[in-house]
Amino acid sequence: MAMIRGCSVGLRVLTALLALAGTQGSPQNATAPHAKQNATGPVAVRAGNSSHAPGLLRGATAGSSAVAGGAAGATANATAQAAAGTCSADDAAIMEKLGPGHAVGSFPDILTTCGKRSWSLFGGFSTRNFLSCLRTGTTLSVPCSECFGPAAVYAYDNCKFTCLFGSWCGQRCIDCVMPTRDSVNRCTGVSIPLVTVC
Repeated sequence: MAMIRGCSVGLRVLTALLALAGTQGSPQNATAPHAKQNATGPVAVRAGNSSHAPGLLRGATAGSSAVAGGAAGATANATAQAAAGTCSADDAAIMEKLGPGHAVGSFPDILTTCGKRSWSLFGGFSTRNFLSCLRTGTTLSVPCSECFGPAAVYAYDNCKFTCLFGSWCGQRCIDCVMPTRDSVNRCTGVSIPLVTVC
């Protein structure tokens, strides 16, 4: 029973990693999707190339998904979008509406929930299940949602024990997933609602 409980906490860590390991102030700043955002709001993500940091891919498995460029299809708009990141303005609006924080229904909470649902004791982490859950829970585009897959794998591989005795939105968990932040930011190219410390 203790092992199962520990695995559940490990999944919370995975989803915390997916929440991009950003802290926006203190626990009081947690916001529900419909609540007013704190003064800093979601941190703007730098646009850049969409290649992932080597450390992030190190944790990837054969079943994980790594995005190496923009959306499929060689139109002028797709090319311009790929130069800035794989997430569209519609994707950014979806994430902004869900909001930052750690409240139920926030973007970081959805990432956490999908992480919890995407692993098993004997099968490990399933990137495919994670991405399917994320797309279903948020309606993000396929290219945009795939930016979060390698971060989820990294969280599962490297941070599940860090959060064994804490919360997915605790400072130690957030710090553990910090190495994924830059690569997710480069891949998405849009503002990502960040987790707040609970």
